[in-house]
Amino acid sequence: ITPLRYVVDWGTLIRAAEGGDSHDFFSKVGLSLSNGEKGSPQLAREAISRLTGEEPSVVIDRYSRGLRVFDFASEDEARGGQIVGEKIDGLNIASNKLRGSIHSDAALGHFEWEMTFQNDSSIPQEVRAEISLPVDGVVSRASLWVNGVEQEAAITAKDRAEATYRRIVVGNRDPLLVSEVGPGVVFLQCFPVPPVDSPQNTMKIKIDITAPVQLNSLTEGSLSLPRLQKMNFGVSSSMSDEQRWVDANTPISAPGWIRISGTEQPLENNFRILIPYPGIDLPSGSIRVPLRQDATTLRSRFSSETKNQIVEQSFRTSSVPPPPSLVLVVDGSAVMKERLSLIEELIDSISSTTKLSVYFAGYNVEELVTSQTIPTDWVKSRLQERLRQQSYQGATDNGVALLAALQEARRLQGKSIIPKQQPRVIWLHAQQPYLFASYDVVGNFLEKNESIEPIISIQTDYERGEIAQESVPFSRVEYRLTSSESLSLISCRLLGTHECIERDFTVKPASQISSTLGSAGLHLTYLWGAREVRRMVNEGETSEAIKLATELKIVTPVTSAIVLETERDYEESGITPPTGTGGTKPGAISGTIPTTPEPEDIALIALLVMLTGFTMLHHRRSPWANHG
Repeated sequence: ITPLRYVVDWGTLIRAAEGGDSHDFFSKVGLSLSNGEKGSPQLAREAISRLTGEEPSVVIDRYSRGLRVFDFASEDEARGGQIVGEKIDGLNIASNKLRGSIHSDAALGHFEWEMTFQNDSSIPQEVRAEISLPVDGVVSRASLWVNGVEQEAAITAKDRAEATYRRIVVGNRDPLLVSEVGPGVVFLQCFPVPPVDSPQNTMKIKIDITAPVQLNSLTEGSLSLPRLQKMNFGVSSSMSDEQRWVDANTPISAPGWIRISGTEQPLENNFRILIPYPGIDLPSGSIRVPLRQDATTLRSRFSSETKNQIVEQSFRTSSVPPPPSLVLVVDGSAVMKERLSLIEELIDSISSTTKLSVYFAGYNVEELVTSQTIPTDWVKSRLQERLRQQSYQGATDNGVALLAALQEARRLQGKSIIPKQQPRVIWLHAQQPYLFASYDVVGNFLEKNESIEPIISIQTDYERGEIAQESVPFSRVEYRLTSSESLSLISCRLLGTHECIERDFTVKPASQISSTLGSAGLHLTYLWGAREVRRMVNEGETSEAIKLATELKIVTPVTSAIVLETERDYEESGITPPTGTGGTKPGAISGTIPTTPEPEDIALIALLVMLTGFTMLHHRRSPWANHG
């Protein structure tokens, strides 16, 4: 890979990845598969992944788009797929309304995000975007305006929803799809946004998001906003400066980037902060949320009406001691350079009582902190400086560094007097678009050394690779490091540097609970459901997970939200259409699905009207018209 960086011909490499002949090119640089085969698509796709650190399909699409002029609908090769692709000229977000409410008695927040897209190009376009959710957030509703009427999404199995969306898009009808593509990130796509010469060249959608307040203590927490992190559209120059706000029943604040409105809402116990950003790029940071200090501050009860049960929430404090020994492996892939500030914060959070070793997984493994050094402030500062000086390129093989870390952990384990105080191996890494052979070696090592704790895998981004549905072939415990809120969780659960506030759920028959339900309605049930679904998926109970998520109407790793244009679309897809709420979904739509005629039906109706009119006119003009 290193020499290939200096001689790569991207056009040839991409043609090879798509199945073209590139034998001569690969022969010149001496690249071949283990069986001696040269110039295969498999080899080319591996090279693309390792050179860029991205999945090959994304790179191929970006390169191909740079060679094309957008004149026809077929030019958008990413349409209906699961990648965002490049920005499309003329496709913009024209209205962006984000409104939230925070319930301090239940320690959760609810957001309604309404977006209108405008298409100034000459062809219909598809909107695609990745949305990062607040930590442990869940999409609890989605809707699309069909023929001017807001239509709520149905929740169904993810595979069926995605297949249906692709089929409907081919027919140029109106679908909306919201799917989870990774922990804390959902993929939004809708089609078609009509072209500029249409009577209405816009498309309007809305998604609801429920998220827990991340508790720093029993009296205070924080909540971040959902964010558009990647999209194929721009911002309309005519976008109005619409107010975006968050309301709460406690004095919330966000110093430095959100101004506080003191008199616009003269409601009792109501506090509002305004988000004065007309565009789609929200600043980093979070909302500070004081918790109410009354008898119900940390306990609320909510009904799951499908089973006539009560989901009860409670909080407890917990703490873990700092690990006596920590072995850190830092990925040297290109994306990691953009995450250094969070990595530096994590390093600052390491306890001074935890002995530290650090390996850097570049093209060669480098030991940045020698075995079991006491992490003084000077050591931490020096480590952060050395990380900034490293070269981050493409996708690097982390297997050799992980193996070195595990071998050190085994040595330390043998020297430990207290067996339970095992060394902890933490792997800080970006997405893994290519499964290196060394990962199998790591898996084999762990199988032969069962006493070693699983690797703690902390991914620093939400990006998706082609192996997103597969598992790196070794045992690990997964975390995300994408914000200060997620760092707080890592600090208390892994590093033992401050106390954790744990949120627990219990489910009881409604008949056993006589007290009133909490003010946050069903939102806490969504949080419980999202956690329960993940547990079921991890334990292999996929069908039960789909059933629960469908009952609660939430987007999860196994279910998606989809809006289709007509009843016939739902019937043909085998998807149960939404039938209103029956009191289940606050603010959701009741009523039936619009029965908009299909294009072929409209043509038939028009033909019948024309024939009827012609017959009546001919009858009136006939000389025998007045004679029976």
